Amino acid sequence: QVAIAAAEAILRDNRLDGHLSRSSREGTPRHRGLLDDHAFLCAGFLDLFETTGDPRWLDEALKLDDALEERFEDPDGGFYRTPVGHEDLLVREKPTRDGALPSGNSVHTLNLLRLAELTGDSQFTHRAERALRSLGHALRDSPSSMDDFLLAVDWKLDLPQELVIVLPEGASASLKNPFSDVMSQRFLPNSVQVTVPEGAPQDAMARRVPWVSGKLTLNGLPTAYLCEQGACQQPTTDPEILVQLLDSLETSDSGIETSP
Repeated sequence: QVAIAAAEAILRDNRLDGHLSRSSREGTPRHRGLLDDHAFLCAGFLDLFETTGDPRWLDEALKLDDALEERFEDPDGGFYRTPVGHEDLLVREKPTRDGALPSGNSVHTLNLLRLAELTGDSQFTHRAERALRSLGHALRDSPSSMDDFLLAVDWKLDLPQELVIVLPEGASASLKNPFSDVMSQRFLPNSVQVTVPEGAPQDAMARRVPWVSGKLTLNGLPTAYLCEQGACQQPTTDPEILVQLLDSLETSDSGIETSP
């Protein structure tokens, strides 16, 4: 709830001439947002979407990505720190160093891969691949200073998992998701998660995330589907079975070999 309130405050107060502002004071926006502002907020919206299942936050992440593509992205790959039309600079920097805060390039390259997995739109994958190629020389020269960028590299070399929790149609907000403890207590990198009720909400979600379509509850109980590249394990209503499925995928993926 605190995260939702923070996101709503930013959407309300941090708009300057139709663009994201870097800061605001007492509801008044100040200074045009830079790459980091857009990339970090986009990642936050994706986290909120996966946590709440509210498609609003995926829509907001997509809007921020539109702004990044239009105003910050280099056609050859990667993102500049400043937008088109910013004050004149001798060189538009394309930041790569992940220090106390990761670089906007590292964060948004991973955002693009997450969006590709969620929406099934290959354009997000192509843009992420361009960023990986564009910044590959910096990674070769100084890998220890680009640890967050390596998260995107790891995702690209992996088989990301798709986890769908389908709730009974008309489920109330008070219904406890029996899989929430499993999902919150395990480290699940390179995965996307969607929780959605059956019926009209699922149909609306499928227009954004096509692979949630056709996944139904078993015996009217919350049901988990664990998939890789659209191929799903047997759905289950038992959190312990989901743990076993996650363990089996981790074991099978550990033997994958990738070329340099």
